[in-house]
Amino acid sequence: MTTENNPNNNVRNYIKIVGILIKEFIVFWLIGALTTGIRFTDSILEQAFHAALFIFAIYTYIRWSMKKQGITLEECRITKFRCSVPDILRAIGIPLIISIGILIVAGGIRPTGIDLKDLAYLLLLGFIRSSVASGVTEELFFRGYLFKYIERKSNWKTAIFFSSLLFGLAHIIGTTSFIQALLTFFGTASLGVLLAVMTYQHGTIWPSIFVHMVMNSKERLIGFDKSSSLFVFDFINIPVQTQLLICWGIVFIISTITTLIYLRKSRKTEKPMYIFPQL
Repeated sequence: MTTENNPNNNVRNYIKIVGILIKEFIVFWLIGALTTGIRFTDSILEQAFHAALFIFAIYTYIRWSMKKQGITLEECRITKFRCSVPDILRAIGIPLIISIGILIVAGGIRPTGIDLKDLAYLLLLGFIRSSVASGVTEELFFRGYLFKYIERKSNWKTAIFFSSLLFGLAHIIGTTSFIQALLTFFGTASLGVLLAVMTYQHGTIWPSIFVHMVMNSKERLIGFDKSSSLFVFDFINIPVQTQLLICWGIVFIISTITTLIYLRKSRKTEKPMYIFPQL
């Protein structure tokens, strides 16, 4: 039996990958806690500073880690900025389809009655924290650095599986019940698979960044939190656990269908029409 085909070597390789993932995620969490967790005020300026500091710290750590392992930004698909018409259509379309699916089941939406002044503040705050800070750093980390690291150790399919698995596990932090954690995990993991496939197919993390940012932004327009959304889904006489099942189930279904469509397409078929210059 050759060394490459030795099952024991494969098992050891996977164990090593899991160990590295755990270590890297702990570092990611610590950077986030140190750069965004210590706040003195809730001013927009301070939140923007924390977001910029978070992005800078993650990017710096990723560059340092890549240098140690001999990986380039291009290999991690962290390319120069580019934005095409298909990129924008995907970024708007995927969250829109998910929202429509939830809306059909819920039966409607209702305004939360938030004061317009407070709403403007919450929208801007949510955009800075959720869309920019979370969207950019998570894509750099999960679909950029970690994806390439695992791909080098194994293959792109394994990279999609493990990076999405960790992405799902990362989002159960803060859940308050086992059911909520389980549903959140499967929903976000399926979305992670879609974003990873998009990154692999397009050879750049920008399409996944756009989708991620819009997904997070839509929660400020239509969501479940009456204190931070303009509208909430009007679930009537439906238990909270069932609402979570419906919402994450729709995310799972739409993400899975979109992923399967992506996998049927060749990487060379798309000819993007750039509406912004590639810097």
